[in-house]
Amino acid sequence: MKSVDLGLLDVALQASVVTMTFTKADGSLRDMVCTKNFDFVPASKTPASVRTGRDVSVVFDLEVNDWRSFKPSSVISWTV
Repeated sequence: MKSVDLGLLDVALQASVVTMTFTKADGSLRDMVCTKNFDFVPASKTPASVRTGRDVSVVFDLEVNDWRSFKPSSVISWTV
């Protein structure tokens, strides 16, 4: 399996909307349309701060209109 460039993924998430596929904790696959760019986040959902870390990435899921997290190492593919 081809390795995902997580640095490039983070840059894309901060700049735009990304569609990604990742493996959930239960082993199932999930597609998510998400961003870290506050231009795409409703004002009512803008947090005072966003948790960051190496093991978990927090993004705004545009389909469920709320914040979600995923393990960057679980990402299989992504596109802008």
